[in-house]
Amino acid sequence: MTHPRSTEAEVVIDEGRLTVEDLAGGGWAVAAGPSAGAPWLLTADDIVILASASDALLQYPAVRVEAWDRAPAADEGWTETGEAVLRLSGGTVGILPFGGGEVAGEPLVVGPPGRYAVRAHRTGGERVDALLRDDPEAVPHGVERFLLQFWPVAG
Repeated sequence: MTHPRSTEAEVVIDEGRLTVEDLAGGGWAVAAGPSAGAPWLLTADDIVILASASDALLQYPAVRVEAWDRAPAADEGWTETGEAVLRLSGGTVGILPFGGGEVAGEPLVVGPPGRYAVRAHRTGGERVDALLRDDPEAVPHGVERFLLQFWPVAG
């Protein structure tokens, strides 16, 4: 696949986190564990939890989710990257605030139910903190950015 299927949205950060969840999944996963080398990336079946690099109590980072047929080439220009594997019960994911709520943007069909690798990238958290030092009342939109790339894996 040359160009992935994708969706993107800005979503409110809640408790410093946001989620990308399988919309057919069972909801919250209390056993989500950190990705090796990327403690800001937590995964369990049907859920990816992303932690902000910023201390901001209120911000709206930009999140892009992509579905690939196979592992995409490395995407340069990101401050941090992590990878994990998870099972998706339904194969359609949505971007949501950490505490739940409405899906931000359009849901994305990643593929059929099964196991998927996910590569997550983040950048811009330090720019959010710098912006808030200059203007403590600011509500940053799209300053911190996340990219999640899903592709199927065997098993």
